[in-house]
Amino acid sequence: MSVLVGCGRVRPQGPANRQEPDSTALALMEMNFRLAEQADAILIDTVRASGLPFVLDNRSFWYVRLIATEGPEVKEGMHVDYSAVIRDLKTGALIEDVAEEVEVGKRLTLRAIDMAFDKMREGEAFRLLAPFYCAYGRDGRDNVPPLTNVSIELTVNNITKK
Repeated sequence: MSVLVGCGRVRPQGPANRQEPDSTALALMEMNFRLAEQADAILIDTVRASGLPFVLDNRSFWYVRLIATEGPEVKEGMHVDYSAVIRDLKTGALIEDVAEEVEVGKRLTLRAIDMAFDKMREGEAFRLLAPFYCAYGRDGRDNVPPLTNVSIELTVNNITKK
């Protein structure tokens, strides 16, 4: 099950003056689709093996609430002080241990994190499983290899309406 719209899968485009995509663009689109399907299958296998009640968000990441609160809901435009421990899903290796404040909806952090905020409340903790296209992308980044699916322990520490 591949739902790629929410995470902005890379879609090659041909020149604007061409009516039909060329064979290279079609091949790239097919390759992207296959890579995304493979990532989705890995996440499904991980969810099944975990025994946790993960939920698939319609934007292609999985989440489970680890700590629930009655705190205020996170809304777009709010400033959120959060912490996240991000690990390579395959190896378990630590990629990042982040503690920062961001404005929700501005995409100043990983897309899966930014998208998960709208399901969270102040003080809550989630575990996210995110495919590469909702994390570091097809190419990776610095110490992150290409096509890296991730596990994220995400906590909303504080919400500030600004």
